[in-house]
Amino acid sequence: MSSNWYAESGTALILDEKETIEFCKKYLKEICGRDMVKVPDAYTAVEELGEQALIRSKYKHEQADSSSIEEVDEKHFQISMYEDEMSGGIFYPFECDERCGKDNCFELYEGYYGIFFTDKSTLPQKIFKGTYHSMDEIIDEFKEKLEDYLPKDFNWKAHIGFIQYAIYA
Repeated sequence: MSSNWYAESGTALILDEKETIEFCKKYLKEICGRDMVKVPDAYTAVEELGEQALIRSKYKHEQADSSSIEEVDEKHFQISMYEDEMSGGIFYPFECDERCGKDNCFELYEGYYGIFFTDKSTLPQKIFKGTYHSMDEIIDEFKEKLEDYLPKDFNWKAHIGFIQYAIYA
């Protein structure tokens, strides 16, 4: 079996390494009842959560078991990690901040980046068929997934945008 580089792109919310670890801590505490003290280290927590379906913020009080969920559904979502087998990552946020250069984007480097893709496709041919009608609709979707696991003053527009990278698989 041979391996090749493949392109991955779409509309996503990204968290930097520190934000990803804080997200994982809060998720583990609220959903799994596990404090980070009980987890060997933050990176173990990130890897653990990257392998399962997570419970959307909107449904967190139902305490559904996420360990047996294989597919993403209306109550679950997944986190992808920008890791060693990925390269050339670039992110164009809806709203630029200090990370952005003159091209209104920034590059992703080694380290943990939590990546959460939209539920529906944002390919141009799909958007024309009404998958999303506004930027606010995309932001609302991410709030439904993540709001209770992120800081109250979280800047949604600076963390949501178009991402592209190559992945070796």
